[in-house]
Amino acid sequence: MKKISLFLFSLFCVVSLTVNAQDDSTGVVINSCETPYLCDGTAELGNASWPADCADGSDEVFEYCCDNGFPAYVDAGLCGDSGDDSSDSTVVVDPVPCDGDLLTINMVDSYGDGGGQVTVGDVTATNSGASSATEVCVDMSACNVVDYEATDSWSYENSWFISDASGEVLASGGSEDGLVGNCVSGCSDETAENYNAD
Repeated sequence: MKKISLFLFSLFCVVSLTVNAQDDSTGVVINSCETPYLCDGTAELGNASWPADCADGSDEVFEYCCDNGFPAYVDAGLCGDSGDDSSDSTVVVDPVPCDGDLLTINMVDSYGDGGGQVTVGDVTATNSGASSATEVCVDMSACNVVDYEATDSWSYENSWFISDASGEVLASGGSEDGLVGNCVSGCSDETAENYNAD
């Protein structure tokens, strides 16, 4: 069993918290990347504005986080009966492994008050502050459209960039659409210098 120790310091005391990278009782690997941010929520589940810290999502396994009473899940009412009588039928599922290329849609608002949305494949990323990061699984051997939509009157404050797991920026833009992946561009005029029949 691997252990990660996190020390929280305040003016008068030190608190030590140990997080274990281990298998849960069902054999599912928990916290494979050994992040100290275990069960702190994800944008995909709607209980945070950031993606899972581990690329495989093992730091945000829904059942584990609920069973162990992590506040990002319990306080958000995601763990079943929260004591109220509401009829919320929201179904929350564990993250699905990516069969393509795992990328991140990064959004930035220069004023810091959010705005804009970017859609790649079937994932739409929004930004409610200075920046946001949303994971998306795409096939990079194909050409993927990056669809930007303004959500307020200050779209000139918005920009986006798509990065891979190593942080390399693969595409970027302001308040505009773009492309990412194996995209062919050029002119359809056969007499032009940049002619491309595709």
